[in-house]
Amino acid sequence: MRIPRPLVQIEDGGITIHRPLLQFGKSRLEATCRHYHIDWIEDSTNTDPTATTRNAIRYLLDHRDLPLALRKSSLLSIADRMHQKALARWSRADNHFKDCQIIIFDARSGGLVVRLPERVLPTQPIPSEYRERSIVEAQYKASLLIRRLIEIVTPLEVVPLQKLRFAINAIFPEIDNPNALEMDKDAAAPNFTVAGVSFKRYDAPIAIPQGIGLGKLGKYLDRKYIWLLSRHPYPSTKEPPTITFPPQLEPVTGLSAAISPESSPFAHTDPWSPWHLWDGRFWIRVLNRTALPLVIRPLQEHDLKPFRLALTQEQKPKFDELLSVAAPAKVRWSLPVLARPGGAIVAVPTLGAALEEALVGGKVECEVRYRKVDLGPGREDAIVG
Repeated sequence: MRIPRPLVQIEDGGITIHRPLLQFGKSRLEATCRHYHIDWIEDSTNTDPTATTRNAIRYLLDHRDLPLALRKSSLLSIADRMHQKALARWSRADNHFKDCQIIIFDARSGGLVVRLPERVLPTQPIPSEYRERSIVEAQYKASLLIRRLIEIVTPLEVVPLQKLRFAINAIFPEIDNPNALEMDKDAAAPNFTVAGVSFKRYDAPIAIPQGIGLGKLGKYLDRKYIWLLSRHPYPSTKEPPTITFPPQLEPVTGLSAAISPESSPFAHTDPWSPWHLWDGRFWIRVLNRTALPLVIRPLQEHDLKPFRLALTQEQKPKFDELLSVAAPAKVRWSLPVLARPGGAIVAVPTLGAALEEALVGGKVECEVRYRKVDLGPGREDAIVG
């Protein structure tokens, strides 16, 4: 089985959506089209005020003498102020993220070990008239920070901020109780799950390193605890994520391929499968030269013993070491494995382990990449793959 080195790279591509005309008003766009003799096409439903809420608002703005506070200029001004306020909040939350210590991000399992700021509320006393606003601001900053970390590990596309309240209270108990002591933080929940991500708190085994690399607020990092974020094991009540890869079919040559080169599934020459996103985390493609289909599914407890027995004496210690380091405890049950349908596994691709029968003659090849994630600048050394 051929696995790229490092075993699991992080995807660096992606799609960027550009909307360059948003900065221009409708009247200018219409004038531009007239100047260049381009037909302007208007969606007929845009003039129906009952079709959408947006249409109703447009109708009111165009046909009613609204109070000054509800006129377009006032609403745009409010929207701009709210946008600037949101940007300021995002900037402050981004500073907290930059000042976290990303100790390890293991792309082989998607596990993240991080040291967080000790607190997000100011350490100095807050005047009573500003306390409520400060707490709301701190909750919002904390939720943005936690979501940023969760997005590195979670299989979900969207993580609603309102789902993070428990996590905020567990990690930053001083927000709800500004007088919280260290013992209150010790008593907070050390383990919990949110958005498909398990949080586990550990006593910090290593001191905060001195010098550059942690940002100007590095001295405010939590010196007592670090957190492990990992994919939560799949519930037994739901079907685990599975992708089937059929056997490679020989490409068609000659007249039949020339007649219908695009409609025929045999007309391509690339034996690799397309890239598939498995569990919202790993991009995987497979070259299957066996006679049977193969599936990507999670590693299960009953898989380990027969798989280890089928490994060579040289492979076993390497596999055991990688498994204990990259996917300790329950983290391993979120690893993707390549298996026969309803049968034994033939490879654990993110750990570079495969049975000899798959290796002989290149019968099975697999490439894996962790989806694109943003760890922030200067954190390449924390990535393990």
